[in-house]
Amino acid sequence: MPKIEFKMQIASTLEQTLSAVNDIGFLSSAIPGVISVTQKGDNSAEWVMEVKKGFMRRRTALDVEFSLTTKNNVHEFDLKASGKEILLKGTISLIPTIEPGKTDIKVDLDYEAFGPLKHIINNVVGEMITEFPDKFNSKLKQFTASHQT
Repeated sequence: MPKIEFKMQIASTLEQTLSAVNDIGFLSSAIPGVISVTQKGDNSAEWVMEVKKGFMRRRTALDVEFSLTTKNNVHEFDLKASGKEILLKGTISLIPTIEPGKTDIKVDLDYEAFGPLKHIINNVVGEMITEFPDKFNSKLKQFTASHQT
């Protein structure tokens, strides 16, 4: 299974980051390729993603299950997602830093693409990872500014 692994630091407190990732509207705007998120239960949702490569576009739905554990102020989201053309599982960790107003994000996911678009999906996943830090940071700044009191 291919892996998605990276770390990034964002200019947001842990509390602001948690507030954002618990907001469905934020998730659907901040994750490259995700066009909608629908809550299905306390720990499940449906993500609709659009894969684009050149002139090709394909939408796929993922059933996502997640759980949150917190230990020593590190918040870990365990994810499992399955769709017609992709399986995904792993952990996204939100880690406080010693630097005020910053949070580290560690992504450690395994995925497997299926079907006739397998190679295209693998290429697009790579592009989505490249776009993720900038898009997530940009949307997080907007979210935080709009939710300040």
